[in-house]
Amino acid sequence: MAHQRDTRSRIWRPVDRQEFYEGEAEDLAEVYQLGVSQRLSAGSLDDIVVVREWNPLEPDVVEDKYHAPGVGVVLELKTQGGDGRVELTEFAPALGWRVAAFAG
Repeated sequence: MAHQRDTRSRIWRPVDRQEFYEGEAEDLAEVYQLGVSQRLSAGSLDDIVVVREWNPLEPDVVEDKYHAPGVGVVLELKTQGGDGRVELTEFAPALGWRVAAFAG
C-alpha cells in the first residue's frame, strides 16, 4: 500500500492498487469521502463510501465510485477526463437484507 499526500488537509492517506501490470494496468484507488448521502433513481442512500480511482498511465482520467452498505456500487462518476455516469436504477434486496437504506 502506498500513500498520497492530501494537500487540503495536510495528512497522508493510504492508496491501494486495484490491479497492476506494468505499462498496461496500474489502477489506483483511495477512500475519498465517508458518510455521504446520495439521491438516485433507486432511492435515497446514506452512509456511502466514495472511492476515487485513477491510473497513472491516463493521468487526466479520474472516477469516483459510490459504495452503499448492503448494496455495493450504486454510482460511478467520471470526475475528470470526460463525461460518464453509471447509476443504480433498481434494487430488490434478498430476504433478510436491511431495506432501511432506501428512504424516501
